[in-house]
Amino acid sequence: LCIYTDNSIRPQELLEWELVVLGKLKWNLAAVTPNDFIEHIVRRLPLPEDKLALIRKHVQTFIALCATDFRFAMYPPSMIATGSVGAAICGLQLDSADQSQWGDSLTDLLAKITNTEVDVLKECQEQIES
Repeated sequence: LCIYTDNSIRPQELLEWELVVLGKLKWNLAAVTPNDFIEHIVRRLPLPEDKLALIRKHVQTFIALCATDFRFAMYPPSMIATGSVGAAICGLQLDSADQSQWGDSLTDLLAKITNTEVDVLKECQEQIES
């Protein structure tokens, strides 16, 4: 927009005006999204360091796909993030490489980390994978 105004306004001024408009409309843009949970979940899993970037990329792709499907509107952001992490790890077949590192199954471990019900998490993950 600054370019369209022939640089008659600075980017900082534009941001300030955006905040004024958002305030007048009473829009709350501080919503929690599934992306806010990725690091919290991934850091608690025994994953190889060299695969973390790839896992994050897959998780973000799954989350973006969930945002386009109405079926995921019923799930909280934390569940979508957790299901996406599970789907990414399963899709990359990192859960079958060394079963001993997981102890419990991956889904059980994810449910324990996020304090969610295993059945609901499995359902969400299956919908993400389908």
